[in-house]
Amino acid sequence: MKNDISPNKETVVFGNDSSVIRKYIAGIAGGRTLDCSDFVDDTVLAGHVIIKKADGKYAPMPVIAAVPAKPAQGENPAVAAQPAKYGTLPTGASYAGVLYRSISKKNPAASIMTIGIVNPDMTPYPMTDILTAFTAACKISFEKDEEA
Repeated sequence: MKNDISPNKETVVFGNDSSVIRKYIAGIAGGRTLDCSDFVDDTVLAGHVIIKKADGKYAPMPVIAAVPAKPAQGENPAVAAQPAKYGTLPTGASYAGVLYRSISKKNPAASIMTIGIVNPDMTPYPMTDILTAFTAACKISFEKDEEA
């Protein structure tokens, strides 16, 4: 009987990895395995906010799903579409940094940047709602690329 010892191959779409992190200065040595049990997507994209939960585990910041637009019906007014965005920081959790490179949820070995520069136009979700609290907790700045 033959044993198949070849590694299983998987595809991770790296998308904006090279443009979301403008400058990596420092991160958590050795990285961390993320707890992705509550994360719905198959891939955690570079630039995603990483938190340290109350139990000490590292995880992707929770995300609120996009809401599609709804046309007006009868007396109910139309509802504008809302893009997906970061949720609220869970009780007892703290901001740890941002994900340096995209990873698969199946193999959540993460490189977490703690000091550096991120392009806010390229993050997977808008930082608007959490930017003030995040930048107060982490040494990561958000700077747009210069126009060419």
